Amino acid sequence: ADACWVCPTIGLNRAIIAQQTPIYTYQFFGAKAPQYLSAHSGDVYYIFNMSMWAEFFNAGWDDTLSAEMQAAWSRFAT
Repeated sequence: ADACWVCPTIGLNRAIIAQQTPIYTYQFFGAKAPQYLSAHSGDVYYIFNMSMWAEFFNAGWDDTLSAEMQAAWSRFAT
């Protein structure tokens, strides 16, 4: 994942920043289950409080993490 997704993203971020353009990125490592880490779009379930999918992904669920992510995205959007 790092070689295919993270590393090229970091390179792109640096190129954008070099043009004096603001950019926002973050890494999401999942919650409670170390084997889960973060699949592509794994953060979406927490942002939209979709706890019903936690068992399917064997991800565990963290209400506090979900609330914090919702608040962070709300602050970013306003």
